[in-house]
Amino acid sequence: MKTRFLIISSLLLTLSLSASAKEPLVIKSGPYRTAVLELYTSEGCSSCPPADQWFAQLSNASISELDVLPLAFHVDYWDYIGWKDEFADSSYTERQRELGRLNRQRSIYTPEFFVDGKEARGTSIILNKIRAANQVKSALSLELSIRQHEMQYQLHLISQDSGGQNYLVQFFVYEDEL
Repeated sequence: MKTRFLIISSLLLTLSLSASAKEPLVIKSGPYRTAVLELYTSEGCSSCPPADQWFAQLSNASISELDVLPLAFHVDYWDYIGWKDEFADSSYTERQRELGRLNRQRSIYTPEFFVDGKEARGTSIILNKIRAANQVKSALSLELSIRQHEMQYQLHLISQDSGGQNYLVQFFVYEDEL
């Protein structure tokens, strides 16, 4: 039995949903995959500001140009030099180490990029991997409706027939423009 991991990437819950909203917010997946771009960075890394700036510009690209979910993870292994990164978390460092192991890397570093879990070095390679992912048809058609009731959100997920395959759908919440 195969388990496939899907990330519903176009979901961004905002507090703009008012408590009195009668109609749910409905989000539908597109026909092609959204690439997941991960940047491992740190405020204590002298090489990271240019990568952070490029990443921010890429984050503002239109979906018609690049369909990408950009996620920045601040690692804590540079904190010892005296510049404590307020966004750093040891679980992000462990996530990067695990990706490094899966990619058979000898070491991890900052800034480091991964596209869909695969290491990518250089802006043209990163962009090419994103574009390649954007040309792959989505495995499932998903529709997520979100309704706010008082201080809680109710999520309802509908998917088309998966052709007998089992899927694990993972939701995550993130903040942007920090």
